Amino acid sequence: MFKKLLTALLLTVFFFPYNVLACACCAEPGDHFEYESELKEFEINVLSDIGLASSTLFTDAGYPETIKGIDPLGESFSVTGSLQGNVFKLEFTDDKARKAALNLWRPKKIETFGVDQDPLKKERGMVVLYKELRLKYRVQSATGFLENGIDADTEYKLILQGRGNGCLDASNFDTYILQIKGNKARYSFFGKLMGGAGKVMQSTAEDRGLSIAN
Repeated sequence: MFKKLLTALLLTVFFFPYNVLACACCAEPGDHFEYESELKEFEINVLSDIGLASSTLFTDAGYPETIKGIDPLGESFSVTGSLQGNVFKLEFTDDKARKAALNLWRPKKIETFGVDQDPLKKERGMVVLYKELRLKYRVQSATGFLENGIDADTEYKLILQGRGNGCLDASNFDTYILQIKGNKARYSFFGKLMGGAGKVMQSTAEDRGLSIAN
């Protein structure tokens, strides 16, 4: 009798936590979440693994008059950069080989968004969510062709986009949108992301206020 109880206890200890962690990342049909939270150390580490790999200037019907803060205004751009400490450090190069740096203060909070875009799909395996990480704060400084558009009140919004389950995984995010707005600046870049070491934050379900199924 004692051996049976001991065996049952060991099975519970070794297998139950695995199932809980597995379900913590599961998304369900019709899933949707959107919340703001303090930027924690794990999230900072994940963001540090993601870099900008390409850059396209957003243009609309009013281009080039709707663009402010890029002087001179190039026709195409490349970019490299990532989060380094408390600052996103980005280096841009335009089609004339002119260079500019854009430094963005790391915010204290982060917005997390996820949604099942096809909840009525009948035949499906794992639910894959469309996901966004949204960061917004002040621009620290700029140089080169971006310098004249930046002052103390210039703000940015960085949106990292991707697909995956309910947990925060750096490898899920593959595109971005970067918006710059201020008294002397109004422009937006979008492009591809690089990196993502597959780090997973298991606590996402808890942050969303969801219970973990057995």
